[in-house]
Amino acid sequence: MEVYLSRGRTLKYQITVCEQVPADSEIYQIEKGNAGDNKGNEIILSTCSAKANIRIVIKTQLET
Repeated sequence: MEVYLSRGRTLKYQITVCEQVPADSEIYQIEKGNAGDNKGNEIILSTCSAKANIRIVIKTQLET
């Protein structure tokens, strides 16, 4: 996954976890326990899916 920044900069992330979670909660988190403890250069995205009751959570790690 690539994130495009101003001045032509690009950050490249590798997707490490992708999971569907219920959308009826105020907090969206990866629930299956397969996410690591690394709090470094990571980004977590939450987006709506085609189903109103499901969210897609994607966890990525910055490639070095």
